[in-house]
Amino acid sequence: MIYKMSQASFTSGPIPEAALASREALTAYVTRQAPRVVLVCFRNVNQNVVVYEAQVDSQGKFVEDAPLVGYWLELEPSYRESRRAQGLLHDRGEFSRLDRSLAWSFQVQPVPNTPPCTQYHVKFLACPQHVLTLRQTKRGRPLLGLQYGGQSHMVRVLNVEADTSALKRARSVLSTLATTLFGGSQEDLIQTFMQKCVRHLVLHTRVSQGPGQRSVEGQIVVFRAEPEAQETTGRS
Repeated sequence: MIYKMSQASFTSGPIPEAALASREALTAYVTRQAPRVVLVCFRNVNQNVVVYEAQVDSQGKFVEDAPLVGYWLELEPSYRESRRAQGLLHDRGEFSRLDRSLAWSFQVQPVPNTPPCTQYHVKFLACPQHVLTLRQTKRGRPLLGLQYGGQSHMVRVLNVEADTSALKRARSVLSTLATTLFGGSQEDLIQTFMQKCVRHLVLHTRVSQGPGQRSVEGQIVVFRAEPEAQETTGRS
């Protein structure tokens, strides 16, 4: 089965409440609804997630100039409420210029000595020490592969835990600055600025680890690593 490009994923309606019950439930829903999704990134600052999805052309090969794209699923209740008020009935938000160039940026390079548009090395800003491989299974499903511990794994989930103490210090500095400049706390202004920081900045963190997850040593993230031999068939 070849998973080809179609309508932009997650633009036909909101993510159902049942899928928001846990990170595992959301990952299962996202990868089932959009089989070209190769990575779901969770953050501890709010419920918004970052999704990376492969782009495949009508021939079943990766799109040469953009084999991988990233976007937001804006699932934090306040974000969803704001979107509905604007008439947006789905949860997908496109990357801003800052997202693409800084916080959630990535680099892709064709793997040497492979047929065109079939395999790419990928480096994410959030984990630059590790080179992942974007490729397809024999059934045509895109995946990100990682060599770790002498084994080959699929990477599906990346957890980023922000250093909340750094956010608190930033808020304190902003509050002092606002009082100096405006003679008051300007809480609305500070809250708006902090929301933008939380959305766009990937802050260095401590590692969190949960069931079925394997930490990558020295990194700020945890990968859910699943042996490729256990890949489920069809739209899993």
